[in-house]
Amino acid sequence: MSKEIGLWLCLFLVSNVLWGQEWKLQKEASCPGIDQYIIDNQGNLLVALNNGELRKYNRQGEFLLRYSPVQQSKIHEINSVTQFKTVLFYKDLQEYVLLNRYLGAPITYILGTNGVGYVEDIGLNLQQNVWLIDMSDFSLKLIDATRGDVIERKSLAKVLDQNEVEITYFHSHQNRLYLVDRNKSILIFDTIGNFLTQWDFDKIDNVGFFMDNLYYRSGSDLVIRPLYGGEERVIPLPSVDYKKIAFSGERLIGFSEEGFHIYHYLSETK
Repeated sequence: MSKEIGLWLCLFLVSNVLWGQEWKLQKEASCPGIDQYIIDNQGNLLVALNNGELRKYNRQGEFLLRYSPVQQSKIHEINSVTQFKTVLFYKDLQEYVLLNRYLGAPITYILGTNGVGYVEDIGLNLQQNVWLIDMSDFSLKLIDATRGDVIERKSLAKVLDQNEVEITYFHSHQNRLYLVDRNKSILIFDTIGNFLTQWDFDKIDNVGFFMDNLYYRSGSDLVIRPLYGGEERVIPLPSVDYKKIAFSGERLIGFSEEGFHIYHYLSETK
């Protein structure tokens, strides 16, 4: 083998090794039965287990707090837009629970009253009020989180067919609402529930938000899309096949049947 070919081969191997090392594993945490999760605005990880228990971990993956309800039921959604309040939505029970910063002092609010029918999903806005998808009249409704009174109502029938839609994710982020349909579409609404636009994708999975970005998994890649204009970035994911992932700038969390792994991105992120 000539020196030139040998040098080229070495450079090729090194470049591929470096490409595969963009993510560095920092923490492996055992936590079987993770069903739902969210990263709060302080970078803490909140996970809901299959038995209805809620756990809180810090940025390094160290256990902090636990909430174990008296009545165990599946948590359909976790919402936390400030460090002071966490809201848990129980779809089967049609109720949500408000917790303080220590995951204590639970206050339960029953849905299905004051003009609210069957709720498919909820999202907490910056004012700590609750947006919900009411399937009984196929509408978006904003309710006062403590009293349950309807503040805003917008019909969804003008932008979606109730007989065909299958909602997989609903989230309030930076005073906008994002509704993800299984038909690979994301519908965006403004701060009072008016429809703004629709984004269509060829392939989308595992949608989430971080600061001014939306991210999703597309095959073996992480796609980061700016919310207010700009170029998408595509980053290869670690080779492990995780059930779900969460992204927060320099961190990637991969969830498996046994717990979660925390990675740090070695390249510069913006």
